[in-house]
Amino acid sequence: MIRNPVWRFLIALAVTVPVLLIPRPLRGETSVIQLLLNASQAVVSIEAQAATVFTDKPKAFIHKETGALLVQRKMRPVMQTRAGGGFIIHPSGLIVTNAHTIMGAGRVLVTLFDQTKTEASVVKVVPDEDLALLQIKVPAKLPAIPLADSNQVQLDMRVFSVGSSQILKNTLSEGKITGIGMSKKMEKKEKGYVGLIQASFDIYQGDSGSPLLNEKGELVGLMAAKAIFQRKVTYAIPSNKIAKAFEEQLKAVALL
Repeated sequence: MIRNPVWRFLIALAVTVPVLLIPRPLRGETSVIQLLLNASQAVVSIEAQAATVFTDKPKAFIHKETGALLVQRKMRPVMQTRAGGGFIIHPSGLIVTNAHTIMGAGRVLVTLFDQTKTEASVVKVVPDEDLALLQIKVPAKLPAIPLADSNQVQLDMRVFSVGSSQILKNTLSEGKITGIGMSKKMEKKEKGYVGLIQASFDIYQGDSGSPLLNEKGELVGLMAAKAIFQRKVTYAIPSNKIAKAFEEQLKAVALL
């Protein structure tokens, strides 16, 4: 029985395409798929829980004995949950996700590739870049996704993503880079610095925070948002921004 969801997707895709239209596998294509499958084991699902109080509309009435005007309002605690994706950036259990997924949360839960669920602590949040770094306690080293140099991306470059939403959960999708935004805050040494990546993907609620990968299974960006009125348009935060935002933490774990 095939239990890997990514393999099920690939086989289902092959079944839906007429045999005559399926080309002979390109040389090296099998190794590309294997690298992507390895990277998919570092993708996680994130639940951010925040407790709040729900208040009904106030109701006013006159007290029969005193004639005083009283206002009654019912309040009940409610647990709100936001879902998103993320990925392991270091084997020690460091995880990158979007800041908007975990902002204001009192508790953050992470589900690993093997469906193990564990609580995470927030290490650092960079609201301006919509980035957050989480830490989970692990008994052994975890698979991690290496960072590529996002300044080297090019238009029409082949890229991949592993979904985290209920629609695309553990699904490997292929697309292309369709736009590159250059940073306005470029230093001389950072000439050509990529500030934003646009890719030809559809993402759904819960997919933000999913990784954008190259053919080597390396991270080139983190999926952050989709275009409102266009299909197949998704924006990703470049990997170099992630490396810069969490430079101190990554240096610290590298010394362990």
